[in-house]
Amino acid sequence: MATDNPVFMRLVAAITPIVSIGVGSAVVSVCSKKGLTPDTLETKDLPGLKDALVAHYERFWAQKIGDIRTALSQA
Repeated sequence: MATDNPVFMRLVAAITPIVSIGVGSAVVSVCSKKGLTPDTLETKDLPGLKDALVAHYERFWAQKIGDIRTALSQA
């Protein structure tokens, strides 16, 4: 999915230096689970998305979860 939504792009940009593959897909997946559309994300959606992304990545990238949390806190 290609989107130029600035909130989506912030999330992808924050995580990509740590996990370089599938970040956009992960954000889309988390949005879907939360009933959000990536094209219409707003700043108010960030807290819930950040928490959901940390939970998502804990399953696959547990060794990098501290770096992911730090990056998302700055997004």
